[in-house]
Amino acid sequence: MLRESRLNSGVVRTLGVVTDSVPHRVTQSVDGRQ
Repeated sequence: MLRESRLNSGVVRTLGVVTDSVPHRVTQSVDGRQ
């Protein structure tokens, strides 16, 4: 049970980081096109 909760928290953390970095990349690509 502890292992699963730790793994889930790690996945949530990585997902949060990825979702946080995605908007920046999208805005950068849009700005680059314009």
